[in-house]
Amino acid sequence: MSLESDIEWLIFSDARKEISHFTNNNGRLVPSTYSYGRTGTGKDKEINIQFKPDHTLIVNPKAKKSPAPDTWEDGWLDEMSLHMQIQADLAVGKTKFEYTIVSNSGKLQVYEFEVIGHELITTGLGRFNTIKVARVYDKNKFYAQHAWFIPELNHTLARLWRMKKGVEQYDLVISSYEETTIN
Repeated sequence: MSLESDIEWLIFSDARKEISHFTNNNGRLVPSTYSYGRTGTGKDKEINIQFKPDHTLIVNPKAKKSPAPDTWEDGWLDEMSLHMQIQADLAVGKTKFEYTIVSNSGKLQVYEFEVIGHELITTGLGRFNTIKVARVYDKNKFYAQHAWFIPELNHTLARLWRMKKGVEQYDLVISSYEETTIN
């Protein structure tokens, strides 16, 4: 799975690319590699994560504060396989989710999500009835993150929106969809 964004506005620019490779083991995703890169206005960032079959975890570069451990446990995900795991969990009717993530900052974090409703949204592919999911944050933080998934397209992520400290950070909306089958 991959995600790319490229934004230019006045003197501001931001280009990001994320790629995750994983396998599906009876509805539970198992990541193998994850890479993230960001360039543009401000500090550039790059990270590569490997989830080795022997449960060795290689994070390059390691986080300076509170880095993820050198081994990983079953059920851990990266930032991209997380979205696919939510899709799989929505498909079987789950409405509350908790995941352990090796983040794109190289730290181990626990993310909680819950279904907060259904919403009709417009995308580059047309209008869809979606399932709206919110990330649950500590009540002391002024953050919000919502994701909209399209049931009729295998619960594909259609939109991802995030606000931090009252400022919208991004609003990504699907512009193309290609279904592939693996034999």
